[in-house]
Amino acid sequence: MNQSNEDVGTVLSCGHEVLDELQPHYCDYLSLVIREGFTDPFRGSSVGEWREPASIDEEWFVRIHQNFENMFEHHIRLLRIGIECLRCDTPAYAEARKRLRQVVALTKSYAPLMVTLRTMDPKDFKQFRDLLVPASGMESERFRIIELLSGVKVDTPYGKCPGGVFSFKDFLNRDPVPGEGKPKTRLWTKKLETVSQEPNLADTFRSLADTAGYSPRDVVERSIQPLGEIAKLLVEYEKAFLLFRARHISVTGYQIGSKTGTGFSTGVEYLSYVRQYVRFFPFF
Repeated sequence: MNQSNEDVGTVLSCGHEVLDELQPHYCDYLSLVIREGFTDPFRGSSVGEWREPASIDEEWFVRIHQNFENMFEHHIRLLRIGIECLRCDTPAYAEARKRLRQVVALTKSYAPLMVTLRTMDPKDFKQFRDLLVPASGMESERFRIIELLSGVKVDTPYGKCPGGVFSFKDFLNRDPVPGEGKPKTRLWTKKLETVSQEPNLADTFRSLADTAGYSPRDVVERSIQPLGEIAKLLVEYEKAFLLFRARHISVTGYQIGSKTGTGFSTGVEYLSYVRQYVRFFPFF
């Protein structure tokens, strides 16, 4: 059930606060069940009305993003298991390595999946892009959970947009407001607030290194075991995630050039800033 917030907007059942409860929203858009058509809860004369896809490319776009969300869900589970293993009184290094290897393998699958969206020409994307506004992949809560569990902090410099550079939380916690080019969804949710207080992978590794009497960089350079094998996996994980971010930038640039994103980010500029400056493990 959606809850009205008289001060700003409406909190949807997914936890996002939006300016207008009938605006297109990522969480609803991706929960579409593709049969003869797919659910569009915002278009037409009533909520929940069916419509045909604007094109087979829109159906492709939805399926790719559904795949990402399914993989993100498992990514989150693996991260939590890995962190828990490393936080035991006697760290379960073998199990942690196993789960982190799976995290790395999963992350390496993201870049090639993202690149498949380049099979759509910009004109193909344009056929349905306006139907998405103001929905955006920026509204993916699972992606933000991955960032937090990996090592991004609430005060990490994250979003560059008109007005300066915002911290991770401040960028996501901007009010949904009316007006052209303004965010229509508060991306920070109660769940993200809770997750931000959980142990993350970066801090967990740093603590283990400190306890062993080494800096994280020493662990890598001197191959201090058993932490050294964990460190190598973290470095590999970071590289795979940065490649995913790079492919996202490439696909976005191909599809929309220098235009703003559907969620009113600065598009390629925003994505490029994050890739250049945000790191899960900046101590390596």
